[in-house]
Amino acid sequence: MGGLIFFVVMVFFLGVAFALKRHLLFLFMLWFGHFWMALSSAYLEGGVYITEQQRYSFYNGATFWLLILDAFLWTGIWCSISFLSKFKGLASVRFGKLGVQFVLLFVGVALLLLFLNLVLTGSPMFDSELTRFNYWDNSRLPFLNKILGDVAAPLLVMLGVVFAICKFEGRVWYSKLSLFFFCLFVLYYFLIGHKFSMQLLAFSMFLPPFLFVRLVGGGGLGFKFRHVVGAVFGLFFLFCFIVWNYLEKHSGFVEGQGGAVNAVLYRFFGLQGHVWWGGFNEFLDSAREAGTDPVQSMFNGMQTMMYVVSPPALVDNYLAAGVRFTMAYPAIILYTFGMLGAILFQAFAGLAIGLLVVLCERQLLAGRLIGSIFSLLILNNLIIVFNMGDFSALLSVKFFLPCVALFILMFLSVGMVAGKGKI
Repeated sequence: MGGLIFFVVMVFFLGVAFALKRHLLFLFMLWFGHFWMALSSAYLEGGVYITEQQRYSFYNGATFWLLILDAFLWTGIWCSISFLSKFKGLASVRFGKLGVQFVLLFVGVALLLLFLNLVLTGSPMFDSELTRFNYWDNSRLPFLNKILGDVAAPLLVMLGVVFAICKFEGRVWYSKLSLFFFCLFVLYYFLIGHKFSMQLLAFSMFLPPFLFVRLVGGGGLGFKFRHVVGAVFGLFFLFCFIVWNYLEKHSGFVEGQGGAVNAVLYRFFGLQGHVWWGGFNEFLDSAREAGTDPVQSMFNGMQTMMYVVSPPALVDNYLAAGVRFTMAYPAIILYTFGMLGAILFQAFAGLAIGLLVVLCERQLLAGRLIGSIFSLLILNNLIIVFNMGDFSALLSVKFFLPCVALFILMFLSVGMVAGKGKI
């Protein structure tokens, strides 16, 4: 039974990737997050002790219904992109040069401050009292977290757009500098305690502009055998690093799981889907109908679902330690609206996300540096919301300002024809 579920999950998400083709580049983290969650849900339905919920999992149909909900989400995205793509208006791949130097200078200064804070505060990799959960609580320059956030997503998006621009214009020095800054970001994530997800998120924000424009220009993805070999060695190194990290800093958890390798496998397959599995099980147990206050439950969706799936005392301890779960979406909309409401929410959300994907693509191809950055920031923030489930992020300054700025830019720009009215 378990093998069949895994097979269905693989076929479903490969079908989504095939249907979206190059558009998937901008949605990779959404696709990968839900794919990983479905695999984790299938793994949990085989029967595993969930440490974060203090109970054993079992088969309850959670994976099947996750695929049903996701089918409406991805169908909405596909329909939106297919419809809007019929309205042409872009003739060629051309980029404006305004602001590249300023963007790189801004990112460089921000990186310098982040590493200065790392030196002053210490690194969770080398300090046993620091973790990625309490790093910013002990930070010497805590204002950086309020401005840039833990991931510094705006800077990664800026670097990705600049790298695409300079690479295709032949501005070698600037493209190499943006790539160098990106590598520093990946190193920085390791040093502040992130092991995998943040690094993957960084790649998903940096590479799509370059890969999309390369595909549109007929250049293909450009991957060679040495790139594949490098990726394999990189993944092997990452796995060894994670095992070492667990042996050094999570000895009690490792012993409970029967060794570092088993602990890593549980973290990989068990954590991503346990909120969905537990949330769906709660939905079955309570026969929940729509009626939960949407504002109260969805505003802090992750925290809401933590209390739904886990014992309250355990959640209190997690929150006090700065620990939060992952992938509370779409469990939070099922908990809030019931099954029918969740299906409708997924369909309309897919239409909105598809609109943003087309907007990002057209800003890039029209050569609008600032417009590309703002539209990608909005899309990436939405993807994080539709993975993590915290809708309060839609009211944050980091989401609101790019929306306002992009609206103003589009109002000032007449048409979306490449080479005209670049901003």
